[in-house]
Amino acid sequence: MTSFDFSTITKQSWYPRDAIAGFLRTKEQYGGLSNVSSGRLIFLDNNVWKSSEHLYQAARFPDRPDIQEALFHAPNGVVAKQIAHANRDATRPDWQKINIAVMAWVISQRTKVEDGPFKKDLTKTGKLPIVEISYRDE
Repeated sequence: MTSFDFSTITKQSWYPRDAIAGFLRTKEQYGGLSNVSSGRLIFLDNNVWKSSEHLYQAARFPDRPDIQEALFHAPNGVVAKQIAHANRDATRPDWQKINIAVMAWVISQRTKVEDGPFKKDLTKTGKLPIVEISYRDE
């Protein structure tokens, strides 16, 4: 896995909206940064994953190729997330310990597409902090 500097992650509960590259939905200005955003393909081991959400959720089930296959073929990231949640009882036992490192690795895979849409999305943020707006996360 690619190393990731976890010190760059800040846990702040409130940001001024005009001071961030924030997104809640994929169709918003910075929505292409969302893990469920379509059109930001990941090329890995001769496979083309439709979104980072597809690949991230597949990593939850290393011993369940049937679930991974369903995730791979899900039409979009939202459906991939729903499939994973429907099978959460089969989640690898160490998932809560490794899921952030897995997400960092998945995001690093997104940046490997030369001049791809994800890199363009990142460039648009300038120096603004990237924030997924969520009403469910703590």
